[in-house]
Amino acid sequence: MRKRGIPVMNVGISLLILIFITLSLLTFSVLSLENAVADRRLSEKAAEHTSDYYAAVGRVQERLAEYMETARENGPAAGEQVTFEEEVSAGQRLVVTIRLTGEEDTDGAPDGENEAEPAAPGGDDDAAAVPGGENETEPAALDEDNDAAGAPGYEVTQWQLQSDEEWEPDRSLDVYQ
Repeated sequence: MRKRGIPVMNVGISLLILIFITLSLLTFSVLSLENAVADRRLSEKAAEHTSDYYAAVGRVQERLAEYMETARENGPAAGEQVTFEEEVSAGQRLVVTIRLTGEEDTDGAPDGENEAEPAAPGGDDDAAAVPGGENETEPAALDEDNDAAGAPGYEVTQWQLQSDEEWEPDRSLDVYQ
């Protein structure tokens, strides 16, 4: 009688294919995990920068309100330009420059609230800049008035996030940590 055994060649190929598939899945899962960790790190940095930016905006607005209160008491000088600077983070600062218009707000409403405004060129009235770019500038055509009736008006001529340092991209590849 002849013994019929399991062919060795068929079992070996199946085992090799199984090992290859397992290693492939392991490799892709490690790569996905590393990508998720990098995305989380980037999201945390972006959230921190955004909160620092808006904290600096709040400080500038407080200083502007104090200045406008003083200008209202002392009488505004039309055409006077004032610059406010606040540190956002290490190496970045927010620079806001205003020009007093000398006009008084008699109705207590911000400019344009009781007036018809012309449409912006290009038809995009809702365009807004996102904070975070190097030397980013928001539109300088913003007209603001203090909320109190009879307060001197002002025009924002510069709203810019400036960097003191030369930007260098992170080119490191952390293969082993």
